[in-house]
Amino acid sequence: MSGLELFDGDTKIRITYGARTVFTTDGTLINLLPQSMDISETFNVVFPDFSKDYVYNWRHVFSYSSLANAVGYQSGCATALTIPKQDFAQETTIVAAPADADIFVGRIQLTRTSAPSNQWNGENIDPLQPMGVSIPFISGSLLMEAKFGMARACSIYVSGGALKLHRQQSVSEPPSGWGIYGTEFIYTAAASGSGGENVNGGTPGMPVLQIDSRVSAPYQETAGLFADQYSERSRRGYTGVGANVCTIPNPASYNYGSTYQAVLTGSFGRRS
Repeated sequence: MSGLELFDGDTKIRITYGARTVFTTDGTLINLLPQSMDISETFNVVFPDFSKDYVYNWRHVFSYSSLANAVGYQSGCATALTIPKQDFAQETTIVAAPADADIFVGRIQLTRTSAPSNQWNGENIDPLQPMGVSIPFISGSLLMEAKFGMARACSIYVSGGALKLHRQQSVSEPPSGWGIYGTEFIYTAAASGSGGENVNGGTPGMPVLQIDSRVSAPYQETAGLFADQYSERSRRGYTGVGANVCTIPNPASYNYGSTYQAVLTGSFGRRS
């Protein structure tokens, strides 16, 4: 059956074409307010830099000439910039909304004016929304950037008598290990033993940018097999001693902040 029909006590309209509903008033209607209440606003959507740290990954090898003596040295190392688990959320007001308005209908145009200075796991952090073009927009959310373990989004909505901007970014829990040498000390009471370990600068985080990688030994020590340095110094590595240690990054030298300019035009409305 096709055509127009009244239903629900003749209070609603439905237009059908065969089994397909072409139009219906069976839902929430939106009444746009007068044109004099339309807006055009330009503002920035700012995602701040993440808090950052680093990790030093190294491999150690012990060669035992006897039970009384041993040679312990690093046979390789790598360092990376890390991003610890974190969340950021902030709500700001774009403009006051007319009385009784509870929805915004319009268009938004985005332009990224500041991008992260470095890659995330070998990939550029590119915008997920089209840049420099008008996008139809009804009160809601936009996913702005996302990589493995990281996401940034913004929402625009009417709340408390104002049109609000909500920004949010999150970084997930770090992985359990990183690097080609393993993640924990492995003791072997044989002719030789080897293992690997991650040493965090402060807070464990997700490795996002490798800084350095070396294979020759930056540190070597000869001492008794059961000397204190083998349970402490050699296991944890001299991350900063020797002529060929891996470079430890200064986290403040890297900026993962991102800023967008938004031009928002449209109308306020009320939902029935």
